[in-house]
Amino acid sequence: MLALTVLGAVALERLYGGMPPWQQPVTGFTWLVQRVETYGYGPERLPNGLRLLFGALVLAVMLFIGIVITGLLVSIPYLGGILAAAVLALTLRTTEVRASAQAIAQALQNDDLAQAQARLHPWVEHDCGSLDEEGVSAATIEKLLIQSHDALFGALFWFVLAGAPGAVFFRLSLLCAERWGHATPRYRYFGWSAACLAGILRYLPIGLTALGYSLAGDRKTAWRCRRQIGAWSSPGMGAVLAMAAGAMHLQLGGPIHYFQHRVYRPTLGEGVLPIPQDIPRALRLVDRTLSIGLVAIVIGAWLAT
Repeated sequence: MLALTVLGAVALERLYGGMPPWQQPVTGFTWLVQRVETYGYGPERLPNGLRLLFGALVLAVMLFIGIVITGLLVSIPYLGGILAAAVLALTLRTTEVRASAQAIAQALQNDDLAQAQARLHPWVEHDCGSLDEEGVSAATIEKLLIQSHDALFGALFWFVLAGAPGAVFFRLSLLCAERWGHATPRYRYFGWSAACLAGILRYLPIGLTALGYSLAGDRKTAWRCRRQIGAWSSPGMGAVLAMAAGAMHLQLGGPIHYFQHRVYRPTLGEGVLPIPQDIPRALRLVDRTLSIGLVAIVIGAWLAT
């Protein structure tokens, strides 16, 4: 049953994940997050400790409501399995991620660097105006690999571990962190709980994502690049990028401009700098990793019966 639910959810998301944003239930929750912030943020001059408490309470209430509603839906007799697949499909965002990467790749293939930079800018948190063709390609591949973990592999991990409530808990936590988890004066304390929780939920399955990327490409090189993650600010994300870059024989990482400051990052992987043609290669790497994961879920479900 678990394997059929996962396979059905992945197929359902691929078929209907490209619906307009205003038709997606996740968009409704994003609107709800914004509304809850309006009423739950508290007075502007609230002490930092109370601001942190307000943020934690608001986050807990949002997640509790999401889990309860999901649990009630999947417990409906005869429809629980179908609704679980639908819920899991709603927590996946692969169509959106793939469309963004493909649009940037198409712009680069049309020699329209300005268009590629414009499409990349909303997707990343650093300056894109100074990036050349190789820089845009590298930034797109990095974001694709990381977002595929958040949008696909992380949600599948928590679904297998805790069912539909687990996948919803993971997705809602990330949505709250995207809105509140910033080190800005407004969100430094209010969004601290959301950022910490999202980091924990991401970290647990991230090793499996990195392993999947290595198995989907050059395993020997990817495993050798695993030793590079110690110098990365986030070891989990460093493992994903290093092992994927090694699997593809590419170099990722390097310095970037982050909010008008130049940030020096170590180089990850082995090989050449990315070019536009490597973006479709990265998409195929993600697809192969998904196939490996689905096969593992099917085998695991069969052995458990």
